[in-house]
Amino acid sequence: MKYVTYYYSFLGGLTDVTVHPDKESAVRFYRREAKHYFDVRLPRKTETPTACGFTHRRFGVMSMRLFRKNFPEWKGGAS
Repeated sequence: MKYVTYYYSFLGGLTDVTVHPDKESAVRFYRREAKHYFDVRLPRKTETPTACGFTHRRFGVMSMRLFRKNFPEWKGGAS
C-alpha cells in the first residue's frame, strides 16, 4: 500500500505532497523532514496516521486511501 507525506496550512492549503511506495519509507521521510517544518522532538516510535504541528498547519503521514478521503480536492500523483 502506498503512503503519503504532506504539509497542510490553513492559508496555503495542501503543499509538499510526496507519495511513497511503502510505510517504512514514508515514516523515514516524515521523521527526517519534520524538523524542517517545526522545531519538534518526535517520539521514538511513529505510528501512522500522524502529524506534527498545530491544527492550522501541520506536516503529516498517512496511507493513500485515508489521504484521498481527507483531501478529495487533491488531484495529483499516483493512485
